Amino acid sequence: MTDPMPSLKTPDSPKKITKGDRTRLSILNEAETIFAELGYAAARLEDVAVAVAIHRASLIYYYRNKQDLFDAVEARIFNDLQNEVQNRLKDQTTAYGRILAIFDCWLDFMSERTTAARMVLRSSADVTPRNSNPVEFSGSTVELFESIVKEGIDNGEFPPVDPLDLLNGAGGGIIYYACNARAFGASRAYSPADPATREKFRKSLHKVVRALLSDDDA
Repeated sequence: MTDPMPSLKTPDSPKKITKGDRTRLSILNEAETIFAELGYAAARLEDVAVAVAIHRASLIYYYRNKQDLFDAVEARIFNDLQNEVQNRLKDQTTAYGRILAIFDCWLDFMSERTTAARMVLRSSADVTPRNSNPVEFSGSTVELFESIVKEGIDNGEFPPVDPLDLLNGAGGGIIYYACNARAFGASRAYSPADPATREKFRKSLHKVVRALLSDDDA
């Protein structure tokens, strides 16, 4: 797989950032926007090349084909997300604290990087780019989530709950919050990254998580 190049900044590495590195980063940034807006099927390498101001042949030097480029974009998204999650989990000592930290991190990440949220939403509706392995790049994120839910169940913090119910019930809301800013008409439009708007949604999100982790069937 092509190196997804998670970030242009490499503070812990003496490696000099080259023109090629900058071009690769520009390709990934523009491709993420185009895949998010058009979906895998409609997006073209030519669209990305034009956005980066390079020739299609130059783009193919970095990424052999559309699938290769899509893979690199998706890999970078989940790599960036997983790094953020790991940072949030450092100071959490309970399964409940870790679950809330994950959802908070997902909310902050997706609301500030709505192209990533739209790509996740599109991929959930069309698994074609992933074919037989839909969790090729998201697998470690899902596995971490499942392991924390299992820990909470085993130590008695959580009732027996299906991790996918929790993931769909609360995680799905985050994706829609990040993607639906203009979906309900101009009079209801909002900015997902606006601090006040996001904190209001965060409170609702926490209520959903608490309800899903409650052992009160009523």
